[in-house]
Amino acid sequence: MNKFLTPLVISAILAFSISSAIAEETSTNKKYSIDITVPDNNNTFVGGRMFIDSETAIEVMGTAQLLGKDNDAGLKGGTQIIASGGIMKYINHGRVSPYLRAGGTVALYFGDRFTNKDNDLQGYAGVGAEFMFTDELSLRASVNAILAISPFQLTTTSSDLNLSFLF
Repeated sequence: MNKFLTPLVISAILAFSISSAIAEETSTNKKYSIDITVPDNNNTFVGGRMFIDSETAIEVMGTAQLLGKDNDAGLKGGTQIIASGGIMKYINHGRVSPYLRAGGTVALYFGDRFTNKDNDLQGYAGVGAEFMFTDELSLRASVNAILAISPFQLTTTSSDLNLSFLF
């Protein structure tokens, strides 16, 4: 997704959620979701959520990417596996539901072109909003601050869009 379009869409959803904060409660009793996430780094994640109660959910996501060879650059092929897990706390429930989230991500790289120092470990915290199309289908958008532990750096511009199927 375009680097400029993603923050714009997420900002619009967050603004709409703030204006809808007094919306009536929705009565959904769904306990699980299957999620498809498109973060701003162009990987697609598949995962899900398990709702502990009406305000709290545990989320897990993962992706695998085959990295091709580039003989001109002297790079050999490899595989990247990323796993992420965290917790979401909803502020209120309505057609648009804002939430807070926090968690961690580990990225492991395998193949001839990588060493153990290429593996990444990150923590994240963010805010977002979930728009319910129906009781079974929603669109979520989040903006996250990321603290990369290995190698150490702070990134403040991570965002993602997520399509959820609740059951």
